[in-house]
Amino acid sequence: MATRNLDQELDTLRTDLGKIRDDIAALTRTLGDAAAAEAKAGGARLNQAAHDAARTAKERAQNFADSARAQGEEGIAALEQRIEQNPITSVLVAFGVGLVIGKLLDR
Repeated sequence: MATRNLDQELDTLRTDLGKIRDDIAALTRTLGDAAAAEAKAGGARLNQAAHDAARTAKERAQNFADSARAQGEEGIAALEQRIEQNPITSVLVAFGVGLVIGKLLDR
């Protein structure tokens, strides 16, 4: 009789261990799926952060380009005004600069 109880308890134990093994496998799959979903959501957040950083960099570059363009246009306007005020001096300066550059390039 003791052997029979022991056999029944061993069978019950084997059954319970099988259920535990199945539960652990199911839990592992669930955790893996949850981790994959979190990684995907985290990737989306990271992608959005990268997109925002790129947009900010683009806006800064555009502002810098606009500022540089405005300063360049102001400089050109000032140069044109000086040339109009002193045309002979401007021609002589341009000739002198050309002469110096020509001598430098001859070497």
